[in-house]
Amino acid sequence: MSWLVIALQVLFWMPMVFRLATRKTPEISFWAELGASFRKPGLVLYELAMVAIWVGLGIGIRTGEVDNSSPLRISAGVLLHLSATAVFAWAIMVHRSWNIEARLESDHQLCTVGPYQFVRHPIYFAFNILGIGAVAFAPNLWVILGAVLLFAGGDLRARQEEAVLIARFGDEYREYMGRVNRAIPGIY
Repeated sequence: MSWLVIALQVLFWMPMVFRLATRKTPEISFWAELGASFRKPGLVLYELAMVAIWVGLGIGIRTGEVDNSSPLRISAGVLLHLSATAVFAWAIMVHRSWNIEARLESDHQLCTVGPYQFVRHPIYFAFNILGIGAVAFAPNLWVILGAVLLFAGGDLRARQEEAVLIARFGDEYREYMGRVNRAIPGIY
């Protein structure tokens, strides 16, 4: 089962790799953007969250916690990881303007279709699903802490992006905010 957890984690990151490989702003290197991310609170929380989740999953694999999980927990973990990957890939396919930092590309258009018609920040929603899926595989302190940090980091990042989008799109974005929830469809 350990190999499945690792494979699902790798699969989740593939849409991001695709986006980085096909980005419209190659003059801003991934490494420069990643280096700058260590000064952004929401991104720091995300980075810490992923380290905590990976440490927790590693502990779960090493101690056999993952391999000895109940079939229900394993099924839930697989389903949640695949759902997170599908939402993440769908968001990137529909709206190819994803960057590490909250910034808009010169030709950025407001996207309100695909997963964006259900939630304003489907990528953060995907990360939230990923965190819950990781908890299903290995509900240890590290993974739970990582999931909580994902939720907090995603909320901070969403708020930063919303300020940038309001500055660019004004009332059009405010109207969209009135129709579509931030991070959890129909709830928040």
